[in-house]
Amino acid sequence: MHYCEQLRAFDGFEPWNAVTNAGFLIAAVAGHRMFRRAGVQAQAGPRALVALAAAIGLGSFAWHATGDDWARLADVLPILCFVLVFLTSALTQLFGCSLRAAAGACVALVATAGVATALAGDTLNGSVAYVPVWGGLLALTVLAHARQSPARTALALATVLFAISLVFRTVDLTLCAATGGLGTHFLWHLCNAGLLAHLMAMLARHHPMQAVAR
Repeated sequence: MHYCEQLRAFDGFEPWNAVTNAGFLIAAVAGHRMFRRAGVQAQAGPRALVALAAAIGLGSFAWHATGDDWARLADVLPILCFVLVFLTSALTQLFGCSLRAAAGACVALVATAGVATALAGDTLNGSVAYVPVWGGLLALTVLAHARQSPARTALALATVLFAISLVFRTVDLTLCAATGGLGTHFLWHLCNAGLLAHLMAMLARHHPMQAVAR
């Protein structure tokens, strides 16, 4: 069993875990509007983030609606891509890092997540693979505070929000009986949808073009 709600799934369909993925579609629409307001919606990074936010919602819906192997890939791959595109955008736009440095950070993150999954994939109810992502947000927050970046408060909030989100994913099975077979995985979806919208809003608000405009 992967999730608590599988206990009452009908033909693989987990109602709350599936339907709450609409939050990612809402986040994608919100992200597009914020990037458009900043005048950067046509740039590759913003376009990719919006498309990937929508893909996360659709892929995760497919996974929780069917439980098929192909849907598992449709769930995981957009998440990975969003993380890497965001990390690259944050390092280059907020901190002026080179693409080579950003690529190195992406490789380090993927490698760390891969090692964590290989060594302790079932730890924290499978959430261990996401711990390096949280560590990446924390590192960005520390760097932002060290450089007195105007994005430091937004990054700190994102780090706290993702920590809360990870808790909901981790305790899903533990609280299964207490929640009447509903679990808490759907709250992981809702928190992450809010997180993605927040991260895109931060990039739009602190885009270099905005600084020039001011």
